[in-house]
Amino acid sequence: MPGDLSGVLAKIQRADDHRLEYEELAEEFAAGEPYGILTEYDPETGWHTLRWHVLREPPLLQMGLAFGDMIANLRSSLDYLAWQLVLAAGNRPGRRTSFPVVRRAKDWEVQSRSAIEGIAPEWAAVIEERQPYHRPERPSVHPLAILEHVNNLNKHRFLPVAVLSVTQLGVLINVEPVAGETIESQDFLDRPITPGGVVARFRVASGAMVDVVLNVPPRARVSFDDGLDYDWHPIELIEWVRETVAQFEPAFRE
Repeated sequence: MPGDLSGVLAKIQRADDHRLEYEELAEEFAAGEPYGILTEYDPETGWHTLRWHVLREPPLLQMGLAFGDMIANLRSSLDYLAWQLVLAAGNRPGRRTSFPVVRRAKDWEVQSRSAIEGIAPEWAAVIEERQPYHRPERPSVHPLAILEHVNNLNKHRFLPVAVLSVTQLGVLINVEPVAGETIESQDFLDRPITPGGVVARFRVASGAMVDVVLNVPPRARVSFDDGLDYDWHPIELIEWVRETVAQFEPAFRE
């Protein structure tokens, strides 16, 4: 039977459905104001320290399932694509037929040989053009490399959750009693949120105590720790895969 993209596109759509489920869970969690701020003052040092008050933990199990299903469907859509490209060329796919992921140019020929065997040369060339090794400065954060890496992690375990960034935080400091004094401040918003963890601290030159009011409830973006040290969003991977698949549409036109 001739190849077609219906199964490929269905897999991508299913991945996007899981992305929406994941983001809805994250948004619902954040909207419930699960975090507060506690303030403490040390008269010896003059530091006012703001600490996290964790009121509710994120729904890790549900989020992990949705995230994992998104990644698995997205990665398999590319393997479906390779299979259909072999059929479109009038050949028979093999058990190694797949969409390769190659991070070094010198490895392309060996690592891709069996994966793209039977695919027409012009489309094999397009697959090669989409490889991570074309981003030599850091191929590990190429969208395809991220997808492959996270998919491999997800096959064996739930990814640990990490709060990567605080998206909203508003604090009012009453400086009227210490008008004209300089304020020394530090923030630790790049750290994961933990009960009692330090958010920020400040002090005035005299070391005096001032009033601190939280005027905007803190909100944070929940993400999974994949060990890449790179801030990426699920929609970026889905868009990359959609763009990639779109390049192969002419292979399936009669």
